[in-house]
Amino acid sequence: MNLKIGTKIHYTGDIANHSGEGEITAIRPSKWYGQTFDVTLDDGRVCAGLTSTAFGPLRPGNRSDRFQIRE
Repeated sequence: MNLKIGTKIHYTGDIANHSGEGEITAIRPSKWYGQTFDVTLDDGRVCAGLTSTAFGPLRPGNRSDRFQIRE
């Protein structure tokens, strides 16, 4: 995984969370979901069980990547 602490991202919402902007403050292996990781954002939100395929470039109309890298 090539994400780093301090990476700024845009994230799309889901049923429980609203869309927004954030910065990654922690990355750690997930203890619940095998070969995945948990990401903590600067607003305290923890996104659990992610794979690197959940992240993609920020581009207009990109709806396939839940987390879009801003930097």
